[in-house]
Formats: sequence, structure tokens, C-alpha cells
Amino acid sequence: MANVTGPRVDGAVGGRWVSHDFRLLLGGQTLSWVGDAFQPIALSFAVVAAGGSATDLGLVLACGVVARLTATLAGGVWADRLRPQTIMVGADLVRAAAVVAMALVFAGGWHPLWMLCALVAVFGGAGAYFFPAMASLKPTLVPPDKRQAANATLNLVQTGSLTLGPAAAGILVGVLGAPFGFVVNAATFLVSAVTVVLIRVRVTRPVRTGFLDELRGGYAAVRERDWLFWGILAAAVYHVANGVVLVTVNILALRDLGGPSALGFISAAEGLGGVLGSALALRVRPRRPLVVGFVALGLMPLWVLSYVWPGSSAGCCSAR
Repeated sequence: MANVTGPRVDGAVGGRWVSHDFRLLLGGQTLSWVGDAFQPIALSFAVVAAGGSATDLGLVLACGVVARLTATLAGGVWADRLRPQTIMVGADLVRAAAVVAMALVFAGGWHPLWMLCALVAVFGGAGAYFFPAMASLKPTLVPPDKRQAANATLNLVQTGSLTLGPAAAGILVGVLGAPFGFVVNAATFLVSAVTVVLIRVRVTRPVRTGFLDELRGGYAAVRERDWLFWGILAAAVYHVANGVVLVTVNILALRDLGGPSALGFISAAEGLGGVLGSALALRVRPRRPLVVGFVALGLMPLWVLSYVWPGSSAGCCSAR
């Protein structure tokens, strides 16, 4: 177990006491989540506007997903070995550098496919280190009895950011171009890094075993739990299928439904649906939540079919 200095509680928001460090995390990540909405829209628009095909866009996006999946286990191990703030700041700086490089290559008019794939892979790999570190930091920022409320607050703000961010990104990227979207995303990563640096809670990590030993131990722990192993495989199949749909959606929205603004509003509709779903989940406590979750996933074909009929941006937003 890690030793943690207690969070300093210095205020109340909505009747809930929260620490100064939690406010820093919430503020920095809120801006970062809004900025994250700019990157996929800017990237898709830039690739398509430069004459890229659906295959090109799919390859670029796949490089990011594969890099993140490949680095996730290592990211989780290092999150238990180093101070989470160190990893989070490093990951934010790497991601900021990657998206600035994307802005430069598209602004300069020289953007070979291999370079885009490499930059997106760096971006995705850095994210694989950031999120486990953030997951290990969150519980140290609030008292144990407030952790559920803190997680709910972060989830609600993140989902809300996925509503406002894409709408703003679609409009601004359409008017100012893809490099502007990359720069916005990079700026929010820098803000996130600064806020994480200012977090004062200190986590002291115990002496660890070898890196490879811990990596093998994590893999063995997954294999020992059949439900977890098969759940990961099922999630992998889902994300592969979702990746195919994502590329198709981006191409259709950009080419046939109105360009970046249409893609932004469709993505914003997804965020709004997430907000409504989160609000419903807070009030309804089903006896078998996994069953309800899988039933809800069964509604996703309606969203995919909305691109066939009625085939309009309004219909796609409604299905989201």
C-alpha cells in the first residue's frame, strides 16, 4: 500500500466538502476533456480534406488504438511504481508535443501517412500512461466517504465536456482549419500539466519487485479470473467493430452531412446522451446492472442504421 498525505479540505461545493487538490484536478481535466474533443475532429477533417481515403483515416486511428492497448499494461505497472503526478505531467507534455507536431505538418502541407501514424501512436501510447496514473491519484485527493461523490462529479463533468467540446470543435475547425483544433488541444494539455504540478498531495510508493515480474503478475491475475479475461476479449471485439463504424461515420459526416460542424454536432449529441444516461443511472439502481448494460448496447444498431435512413445529420444526432 502507498503512504498518502491527507487531502487538505478547505471548502464546500453544493454541500459537499472537497479538497483544494481535487479542485485542481477537476478544473484541469475539465479543460483537457473539452480540448480532447478538438483532436479527433481536427484529425479526421485534416486527413479527408488532404484527399485521404477511408482506409487512410482508419489506419491512422488504428495506430492510436493499438498503441494505447499495447502500452496499457506497462502504464498500469508504472502507475504503481512512480508518483502519479510525475507520470501524468510527462504524458500531458508528450501528448501536447504530438498534437503540436500534427498542427505543424498539416499547416506546412507535408503530411505523409507514416508520419501521421507515428504521431497518433505516440499520442495514444502517452494516454495509456496518463489514465492509470490518474486513477491511482483520485482516491488520494478526497476522504474515503467522499470518493463515490468525487467519481460521480468527474464522470458528470467529463460527459458534459463531451457535449460542449465537439460542438465548439466542429464549428471552429470548420472555420479556422484543422491546425487550430490541434493547437487548442495542445494548450489544454499544458493547462492540465500545470494543475497536476500544483497538486500537493504526496504518494510514497513502497519498494517494488522487478518491472517484468509485476507485468507477468498482472497478466496472471487476469487469466485467473475467467469473467475478467472473457470480458476483456469481448471489449476488444466491440472496440474493433466500433472502430470500423467510427471511421465510416467520420467520412460520411465530413463528406455528405455538412463537414466538421456536422461531425461536431453528432459527437455532441453522443455526449448529451451520455449526460442523460448518467442522470438516469444515478436514480435507477437495477438488480442486475450488467444485464441492463448489455441490453442498452443492443440499441446501438439503431445509431448505425440512422446513417442509412434517414441519412441526415438531424437523424444521426437523434439516434446518438
